[in-house]
Amino acid sequence: MPWYKSGTVSVTQNSNAVIGTGTAFIANSRVGDAFRGPDGGWYEVTNIASDTAMSIAPPYLGVTNGAGVYALAPMQGYVKDSADALRALVNQFGGVLAVLGNDPTQTGVRQALNLSTADGLAEGAINKYLTTPRVLAVPLTGIDLVTSGAIVATDTIIKALGKLQASKADLVGTNKAVAIEQGGTGAKTVAGARAALGATGPKNLFLNPRFRVNQRGYVSGAAASAGQYTLDRLKMTVAGQALAFAASGVGVRATFPAGGCDEVILGENVRGGIYTISWVGTATAKVNGVTIANGGQTASLPAATNITINLSAGWAEDVMFQLGSVATSPDDQGYAAELFDCQYYGYALSPSVAGQPVCSVTFTYSNYLAVGTLKFPRAMRVNPTASFLAGSPASFTVTGGGGGGIALDNLQVAAIGKESCFLGAAISTSFVMGYGTLLTFGSSPNLFFSAEV
Repeated sequence: MPWYKSGTVSVTQNSNAVIGTGTAFIANSRVGDAFRGPDGGWYEVTNIASDTAMSIAPPYLGVTNGAGVYALAPMQGYVKDSADALRALVNQFGGVLAVLGNDPTQTGVRQALNLSTADGLAEGAINKYLTTPRVLAVPLTGIDLVTSGAIVATDTIIKALGKLQASKADLVGTNKAVAIEQGGTGAKTVAGARAALGATGPKNLFLNPRFRVNQRGYVSGAAASAGQYTLDRLKMTVAGQALAFAASGVGVRATFPAGGCDEVILGENVRGGIYTISWVGTATAKVNGVTIANGGQTASLPAATNITINLSAGWAEDVMFQLGSVATSPDDQGYAAELFDCQYYGYALSPSVAGQPVCSVTFTYSNYLAVGTLKFPRAMRVNPTASFLAGSPASFTVTGGGGGGIALDNLQVAAIGKESCFLGAAISTSFVMGYGTLLTFGSSPNLFFSAEV
């Protein structure tokens, strides 16, 4: 190996200290090497403190020199090279070897690294453990929901799930329709399903199906003339017969006479096709004069044409008349909705208690006639006709100047439209022109506006 001579050294006579300038003693010398001083003498290296400081023996014999030349000669030859290589290896990998433990076997190394099981290996930022929540959260990217078939052992989970979805009744519209008799809708679209089930438009075309609406105040069992309306929408067909009814659950049970009662369904609500009629009870039903069994279907009926339904010779509740060939369960819209439907054909102006206001009226053009506008609850089918079912004009009053009510001599109903009409309250007592007051119910009159078919 070549001698090391880089830099200069400072030595002092009778001192064993050697101070270097521009030297690297640690990497290029070892204890036991020979040191040739600036005086030409040979000394033994006894300690290397740093790259610029070492000790020699014996103490320096020559003259003190602050920047002398020197040489370091290795005295251990190739043994020193091996030692240097081993030292470098230990310095670089000693810590790593210590982590691997003292057992030179695969099992020993795994135990030292805590890798005997996967519990000792922390998951990475990208590659994660397949925990149950993570497995459940894996998206089914690429799943085939169209191709059905038997699942085999070589199928992937995604492929097997796709086969199951494609093979069963398709509920998402991607494969096939399920027949009505198999519990499906018979179609793959909402519009198609409603048409197949007869659910287009209003489900039940029979109005007042629970017989709860009785705006005319028809009395149960009272003989009626032919063509007289009893309960709302039900018209007696044979003179002298009567319709009986009584509360039953949330509705009313109606018992029909031998001749029965008719309800006319307007053509404007008829889409055409086969219709199903069903009810609870013993009554007989006819549609356009043809007897139909309970839950049975009509022949195909033309669109936009009135349909007459007759119920006779027995009792009935929950009547349903709907488009399609499937009888579905009754749908209770509630009394308010049923009343609103019936008021398209008739509206009863009736008080719940005496003294209720009807509308405001004003003596605008006369001292004896107060005029006001009556607004109907909804637009009616046609301009209605008005008549008293009970009471008389004297059953209405207007407020007098000193308080109290003045009975009417006459109630004029004029300019009747689908949505409103004028009421003229005629009295014998003179009022000052321009006086405004209220038209109220004095007792219990029943003024009825009819727009029936």
